[in-house]
Parts: sequence; C-alpha cells; structure tokens
Amino acid sequence: MSLKANTVSDIRRTYLEQCGAMIAYSIESGIKLDELVISSLDSSFTGGEEEELSLKTLAQIHNYLVDAIHPMTPQSIQIRHQERFGRTWLSRLTLIRKLMYFAIACLLSLVLISLSSQVNGDPKNFNLFANSGMSLLLNELFLVTSAGLGASFSALFRANRFVERGTYDPSYETSYWLHVILGIVAGTILGMLVPIEEIEKLVEGTNETHVSSLNGLGKPLLAIAGGFSAQLVYKALLKIVKFLESLLDTLIPNAYVPKPKAKVRDRDIVKAPLSLVTDLIAQPTQNPSEPQPSPTGQNYTQIGRKSSQDQFVRDLISLGEGCRDTVYQDSLGIPTIGIGCNLQEKANQELIKSMGIDCDALIRGDLSLTDTQINEVFSVQLKQCEEKIVDLFSSFESLSPLRQAILIDMIFNLGPGRLAKFKKFRQAVESHDFKAAAKEMKNSRWFYQVGQRGQRDVYIMEHDTLQGAPFTEGLSYGEDIRQVV
Repeated sequence: MSLKANTVSDIRRTYLEQCGAMIAYSIESGIKLDELVISSLDSSFTGGEEEELSLKTLAQIHNYLVDAIHPMTPQSIQIRHQERFGRTWLSRLTLIRKLMYFAIACLLSLVLISLSSQVNGDPKNFNLFANSGMSLLLNELFLVTSAGLGASFSALFRANRFVERGTYDPSYETSYWLHVILGIVAGTILGMLVPIEEIEKLVEGTNETHVSSLNGLGKPLLAIAGGFSAQLVYKALLKIVKFLESLLDTLIPNAYVPKPKAKVRDRDIVKAPLSLVTDLIAQPTQNPSEPQPSPTGQNYTQIGRKSSQDQFVRDLISLGEGCRDTVYQDSLGIPTIGIGCNLQEKANQELIKSMGIDCDALIRGDLSLTDTQINEVFSVQLKQCEEKIVDLFSSFESLSPLRQAILIDMIFNLGPGRLAKFKKFRQAVESHDFKAAAKEMKNSRWFYQVGQRGQRDVYIMEHDTLQGAPFTEGLSYGEDIRQVV
C-alpha cells in the first residue's frame, strides 16, 4: 500500500474515531443531533466498509459534530472516551500518567528521607550556615521533595480541570513540566530562606529559642506552598526588587535608569488610536451636519457627548467579558486574559507573541499584561470585528449606533464563524425586524451560555435603548449617545 493510501486511511480512521466519541458524548449529555447525520455514519460503523463515505462527507459530518459539542474539542472528547473504556492503569494520557508517577515518587522520597534521625524538623537543620554535611543534604532534599509534591499536585489539579471540561490540549504538555520545575525551585527557595522560627517568635511575643516551628512542619509546609504556587514566590521576589529599586533611587538619585521598552513592530494597527468604532456612528451623507435617516423613520444625529460611541462599545464588551491582567479560566474553561482574549485561539497567540510577550508564560500565569498591552490587544480584536461584521450584515451602516454596538459585542464574543450560523437572526436584522431578531437571539444556545450579557443584548436589540435594559450598571447612555430629532 502506498504512503498516500496509508495517509488517507489514517485520516479516515481518525475522523470515524472522533465522530464516534463525539456522538457518544452527545448522547450522554443530552445534545440533540440530526438523525440524518447518525444514519449516514451507520454504514461506516456497522457495515465494515469505511469506503462508503467519502472524506468530504466525513469532514462535513465531523464539522457538524464539532459545532454541536463546542466549546469542547474533538481531541479532548476522544481522550475522555478512551479514558472511560480503556484498561490502562492510572491514565491513558501520557502527561497525567507521568505526573502521577512523579507525585508518587516525591511522596515516597519524602517518607524515606523523614525516617532519618537527622531530619527532625529543627529549623536550624535547614540553615545553610548552621548545618553542614550529610545532615544539611538530607534536610535540603526533604524540602526539595516537599516542593515537588506541591508542584505535582498543582499540575495534576490544573490538568484534571481541563480534562473534566473537555478542553485539554496535549500540545501544552511542556508548560505543565515547566510549571512543576518552577514550583520545585520556588518551594525550595521559600522553605530554605524564609525564617519561619523568627516569625513564630514575633507572633508568640517571646525571644526564647525553643520555639518548635509549627512542631517541625513549618519549613516543609512553606516548601509545599511554594511548590503549589510558584507565582506567589515570583510576586514576592518582584516586590522585593521594586523595593530595592526605590530604595536605591532614594539613596542615590538618578543611579538607576530603566531601560526603554522595546518598540512594538511598526504596524498600522498599533499606530492607530484606541478608537474602536468611531466610523460606525457617522452615516454616509454629503452634508455631515444634517440628521441621518434610520429605517424606522427616526433620525439620529451626533451631538457633544460625555462618552463617545467607541467608549460605549468598549464599556459594553468589558461589562460582558470583564478585564483582567492575568490569565483566568472563563465559564467554559478557556484560558483568557485582558478583555475576553481567548488564549486558545492561534491568531491571538500570534498577536501576543508579535508584541514581544511570552504567550506560554501568560497561559501558565507567570506573567501579567499592562494596561497599555491590554488596550493594544483589545484594539486589534475590535478592528478585526469591525471589518468582519460588515461582511455578515450588509445593512450594518444603516443601523442605529446601539444596535451596531450589540452586533459588535456578539461577534466579539462568538467570533465570525459562529455568528455566521445565526442565519434567521441575520435575516431578521437585514430586514430590520428587530423583534424577530431578539427572538432568534433568545432561541440560541449562546443566550443561555452568556447569562446577563444575553439578556442585556436582546433587550437593546429589540428596543434600541438602554432605558429599562437589565444589567447595564456602569454603562453611560442617554443623550450622550444619540438624539431623536
């Protein structure tokens, strides 16, 4: 058999395995699937002749099922399916299995080392200057294994969370091991250098030297805590460095001159101001001073306003997405940062890397974004949404500013691919039947996934006003956005 034939056979087998796993998951989760899709795959699963369906047909069925199980991924569903029916001890996932072995090894090492009489919990035994030789080595190894136990527990907890939510991606395996290594280093530093016995003296108000350092568990607990959260140690060291910098500036003025930040690659989008949809307000007309007609018979005109349309759209999206400078898991378990920036999207990863930022470190939680960086990422995303929304709605320019803002909020949250599938909704907007458009929004799975955001967007789409709209705290609206004339 030729190499090409083997490749095609492998692709077909992968399609069928993932389709089978996704169908099984859909049945268990109560997701309704089209009967025609199931029946079309029936011959491939039962007839023994995989050639009955072409690759094109399999690809179409696969794409349909991917949309049905979103936000879970086919690979994660297949892994869960194999985990359920496999017989491999511990786990079929290589990363999970290795982390389990590592955690067990750390636990056994911790127990064995603790059997030595030289490891008795005395804080002096962990002191680099008060102890030496084999005694110091054993106590240091005790801290290292404690840190390793905390780090492996943290990594397993993170991995298990993604596996349960169906968003686990094996391509991030390296980041988990980096997380473990950083945890071991951080835990060892914390256990060896933090004088827990002195802290106990301050708390108990005594200068006696017989303080037992939490019955000998103080140092190991610090090591485990540091291993579990390397970011905690990183932030502590960062604050110490900033304190020393400020102290140096005070003692020796102008002695410390920070290096200028590297300039972002010269790109049009970075040069542009942080205007999100300023052009969306102005309607095409020969005389800008004249009011612009709307499809409903009302005329909208721009007036002096305390909050511009672009700021209103930013506030609207921020209210739905939130704004954080460090990575967090959204309601669907997707790593997110800034204002709704999905870090699983390859385009967003490339954007962040082009700004000179370590995307992997962001995902691990070891880095945070500055306000300027958040604004730059958000500006690029909004410009992309502004460009793509016009392709989906030919009548976009004729809509009122509020309804334009709602459409931009939806494409920002859903992405152009998923919003394009709202066919009845798009038809209703194009025909300016906003009551029907609001109804179609309510009938979508998106409406129930986004909660308050969906209720707010539906109301504004139907009524074209924020007055009486639910969950609009913090949004500036009124005569500052539009004026009916």
